[in-house]
Amino acid sequence: MFKNQIPEFPDFARTPIPAAKPHWTNPAPELYPQEGNPPQGWGLTFMLTIDAGATGRGKNTAWWAGIINSFWWCDREKGVAGMIAGQILPFGDPNVMGTWFACEKAVYDGLK
Repeated sequence: MFKNQIPEFPDFARTPIPAAKPHWTNPAPELYPQEGNPPQGWGLTFMLTIDAGATGRGKNTAWWAGIINSFWWCDREKGVAGMIAGQILPFGDPNVMGTWFACEKAVYDGLK
């Protein structure tokens, strides 16, 4: 389940997503930006951060997002998981996205 199912598409999550219905979603240049653009993958129902993320994620961390700005991640390498549920539209709200990254970073900073 946590194995990359699409290793031949390492930039899958970097495909821009246009705002087909602007009242539902903002355009997204990529789903989980990472410095240096390391490969990303797809498990059996979630994205995989193959290499460690900027927030401190371990390798092969599973994550996904929902249309109402809800985000979760599960890092089996470091033994942590988390969820942010914004429950607002449109998807990709900058305030919620910033909160997600800040919360995740705070969790990993707390592990040090």
